Amino acid sequence: MTDGLTMSPADWIVIWRARIAELGLTHSEVDHQIGWGENYCSKVMCGMKQPTAKTIERMNRALALRFRPEVDPDRDAIVRAEAVKRRRV
Repeated sequence: MTDGLTMSPADWIVIWRARIAELGLTHSEVDHQIGWGENYCSKVMCGMKQPTAKTIERMNRALALRFRPEVDPDRDAIVRAEAVKRRRV
């Protein structure tokens, strides 16, 4: 799949596209498996619908993908610096 961090809806879509292709599924089959209306998967995949947390959860479950939180070291340094500033105020 990917070795980078999943940071945006576009990142999820790349992962889902690869997994759907790997499994040989159609978007309609994914819709049916999740219980979505017709073409919802296609709308998410082409960017017409932004994936919500619930969408991400359902897609990952349907495609047997596990979400593993991982700290982004670059972003972590920024967040920690901001937290220290807030504590000083």
